[in-house]
Amino acid sequence: MILLCQQKYDQAHTCLKISRTICTPLACRWELLCATLRLAECLLRQQQPFEALRHINDIALLISRNEYEQTVLKELCHLPSLERAIRTMPQWQICVPFLEQKQR
Repeated sequence: MILLCQQKYDQAHTCLKISRTICTPLACRWELLCATLRLAECLLRQQQPFEALRHINDIALLISRNEYEQTVLKELCHLPSLERAIRTMPQWQICVPFLEQKQR
């Protein structure tokens, strides 16, 4: 998260990919979710929206099955590009449908 805030997107991207790799086999779902959201933010800032959306699609099922809505909302407070993308682009809203409901 610090590297994202410092706008060191290449370094953040590398670290977040490693984090996702470590979390996946260990079934650290909460950590995987946070790392994936941060990776999507990083990719958006690197002008790679399709790759970012692919990662969000990967965790959409995890979000819906495990009641992680609050975690996502909390993380999005720190990820402005990702939050904006989810709120404004229909293809992103499908992945995180509860966000639209919370907005009303």
